[in-house]
Amino acid sequence: QCGMTDVADAGLNAIFTVSPNPTNERLTLQVRATTSGEGIFRLVNMLGEEVFRREQSVNATELLRQEIDMTRFPAGIYVAEWRNGATRTARNIVKY
Repeated sequence: QCGMTDVADAGLNAIFTVSPNPTNERLTLQVRATTSGEGIFRLVNMLGEEVFRREQSVNATELLRQEIDMTRFPAGIYVAEWRNGATRTARNIVKY
């Protein structure tokens, strides 16, 4: 079953969504940050290796969306992460 997984933490000033989870083809990450600055989308495997990274400027009112082609990665558990300044929001992803 595919669904959307939400992480909402007002203390982190961000709403981070990941879908579908689990996945085997495309993964969509979305975030709406309430502060402007530099932001980083990352995907890390269970060995701690960064397998995807995208840095970009963030405006407080902007909804950011990043798609990742998961077909190039082996099955397993990954951590999808959003960083914005001192803010770090993460979600476990299952790739089958």
